[in-house]
Amino acid sequence: MLYICGVIKSLKLNQNKMKKNEPLLTVEKVYWSEKFYYTSWSLFVHGKQFLLGQDCKWTNRVLGWDINDFFEELGCDDRTEEGRKKIAKWIVKTFKMTPKNVEKCYGWELCCQ
Repeated sequence: MLYICGVIKSLKLNQNKMKKNEPLLTVEKVYWSEKFYYTSWSLFVHGKQFLLGQDCKWTNRVLGWDINDFFEELGCDDRTEEGRKKIAKWIVKTFKMTPKNVEKCYGWELCCQ
């Protein structure tokens, strides 16, 4: 339930920030307990939300990369707004996510779970 609430909250907060064609990556912390959590990514592009899932699982299962190698390759990480924008643009470019392609996709198709 916490995850779903976080995604809905991020959608409402970030929908106003989105420019029409600018991709945006959001990061949600999902807590298992007070000390343990994982981060979950969502990608907003061309007016659609894609739930990518846990950051390290996504880079490993979808790209076949360790998350640290991914961050090193891009020269950023997901802790800053600038880094999240760079990651989002990289995903959009790599997966050739044009408005026409995105229109045909479901929000779960890039998910690693």
